[in-house]
Amino acid sequence: MASILPLSAGKSNKPQAGGRERRIMGNPWYGLIPAVSYLLFFYLIPVVYLLSRSFKITQGSGIQFAPGLTLANYIEFFTARTNYLAYARSMVISILVVLFASLIAYAVAYTIVFIVPKRYQQMTLLLIIAPFWTSFVIRAFAWQLLLAEAGPVSAFLKQVGVGSLKILNTHVATVIGLTVFGVMMLTLNLYSVMENINPNLLAAAADLGARRWQTFKEVVFPLSRPGLLIGAALTFIISFGDYVVPSLLGGGVRIVLSQAMVGAMTTSFNIPRASTYAMIMLVTILVVTMPILRLSRVGLNTE
Repeated sequence: MASILPLSAGKSNKPQAGGRERRIMGNPWYGLIPAVSYLLFFYLIPVVYLLSRSFKITQGSGIQFAPGLTLANYIEFFTARTNYLAYARSMVISILVVLFASLIAYAVAYTIVFIVPKRYQQMTLLLIIAPFWTSFVIRAFAWQLLLAEAGPVSAFLKQVGVGSLKILNTHVATVIGLTVFGVMMLTLNLYSVMENINPNLLAAAADLGARRWQTFKEVVFPLSRPGLLIGAALTFIISFGDYVVPSLLGGGVRIVLSQAMVGAMTTSFNIPRASTYAMIMLVTILVVTMPILRLSRVGLNTE
């Protein structure tokens, strides 16, 4: 009769990891090393460099700086009329773009999810976001042709009796170009949020006698608000910092902040001045978008 060998309880044939390996695998902070390294190299270091250059003034050529630190660039920005007007234009344009894009995109996303038949929803969404397949610059050039004095938009306005309106090389054209991009991005974001709304909630509202407007007010809008806020924040970031659309559609007479920043580099190669514009732009984006993103998190937590 073969003897039965006792099995050692609690032991495994799998190779045991060493102490160093166990510490690495058991510490979740090690998983953040690639992400932190990426952010450090591509974001934090450039921002710190821009911040340090903004407190300098040029001496001789554009890459030589006077010793010491100074607030001269910031004082010049807030006292020179050209600078704060460019800042004000950027703010007004960005706010208008966010408002128009949010209204249009919300209506479009709501229509796709709740009105368009299910079998046509994907195709409809595909047609709306199709311009994403082309370059941002190409889309801006396309709108430049559409809004030209001899373009189709001007011809349509003449046909309906409005008359000839100069749209190209104005801030109206800039708002139109940025709004179109914002609508595409917001529609995609809102569609994904509305598509995931539990249909049982809509059915329960209908069973309780709620009309479509009441269902929208009490169910759809509160659940889709986080997606709307996040999309609005991203739209503001892109609109406030964009240079291509204001240059191609808005002209170069009444410049915005991004054009002033690029001009400081291309015309006078003034790195401290351009760095100052960049830091003011960054701080503005943080001040505007952080409360919006916080509101979106509150909405997600209450769902």
